[in-house]
Amino acid sequence: MKRSPKSVLIVDDDPRFTSLLKDALVAENVSVTIAPTGADASVEAELGSFQLVVLDGQLPDTDGLSWLALMRPKLEETPVMFVSATWRDTATHQKLVQELGVNCIVHKPVSIEVIVDEVLRLLRTDARKLDPAETKLSRLTANYVSEITAEFQTIEDIVRYAPEDVSTYKIDSLQNAAHKIHGTAAIYGFDEIGRIAAVIEQDLQAVLSTDILDSSRRSKLLLLLGRAAEEIKHWTTITRERVLDIAEEELYQARLVVPGSKKVLIVDDDIFLLKRLEQLLAAENILLNSYSDSKQVVQGMQHFKPDVVVLDVNMPDFDGFEVCVQIRSKDLTIPIILISADASAESKAKASGATVFEAKPIKNMRFVGLIKSLLER
Repeated sequence: MKRSPKSVLIVDDDPRFTSLLKDALVAENVSVTIAPTGADASVEAELGSFQLVVLDGQLPDTDGLSWLALMRPKLEETPVMFVSATWRDTATHQKLVQELGVNCIVHKPVSIEVIVDEVLRLLRTDARKLDPAETKLSRLTANYVSEITAEFQTIEDIVRYAPEDVSTYKIDSLQNAAHKIHGTAAIYGFDEIGRIAAVIEQDLQAVLSTDILDSSRRSKLLLLLGRAAEEIKHWTTITRERVLDIAEEELYQARLVVPGSKKVLIVDDDIFLLKRLEQLLAAENILLNSYSDSKQVVQGMQHFKPDVVVLDVNMPDFDGFEVCVQIRSKDLTIPIILISADASAESKAKASGATVFEAKPIKNMRFVGLIKSLLER
């Protein structure tokens, strides 16, 4: 029997945004009510019962923070996602989380897919309580922020202080670092950081091809790195506070994976991508076995017996194309997803043995949906 849809109230006056979000949520069996003003939202909140409120920070007749302060007694413990393009200060964040009970904060610009992912997460669990999966993910996100902070700092040190001739510096390692951040930032919801990393990666490639870091290129890179530092500073505050909050909250028993669960094997040398996908798939009752060494794949398949295999193209030793060939020599039917930041025609042509070629950066729910569709075949 089909489950009744859960009900979400979207309080936002941007018709393009609300239309796209409504369509995406309805496709996930979520009932959506749209209120373009604070007054409309107050009426809807009085008349209806909602499992989640998605609230914009700026409305035509009020601001989201003031509306929530007024309506929180009526909403009681209803989870709230706060979406804003304006504020960045810690004081506002503390007021939203500690005083007004906001469960999730999203900053515009942000992809609809990221918001849908968070909406489904909040609807799937009791958002007033913290589950172990959320605890693990919050700590993982904090670790990721710390990791990319160090990576960007290394890039900045060389860009700022190296001479024009950088032939003695390992620019390729800096480019690889930017490449990884480009590939994984979006999956943690850090879309802007991912976009910045992509531009830095391109500029470092230009430097690598000539071994010359001229003043114009240096200035551009430092400007980009400054923007990245501001974004990271903001997220460092949020993730640190979230981890501290977790330490004080009661933890609930983790949901067990039931016998007969589908299994996915993934090979990627980016630990943060692997851990994030593990969280996403666990929420769908899908077991994930991950490897960072492409040489272990064929042997790992014999023991784990996966239903789907995911291969990153850019790997040391054997790349994803080579591993795909190895798997196909033993199994012609198992679905294989090849993922790569290189979406060129040449790269896609080399992926002919794969079932699906997926370009990075990976989008959370789209990628999970792709895996689920292959598992259902």
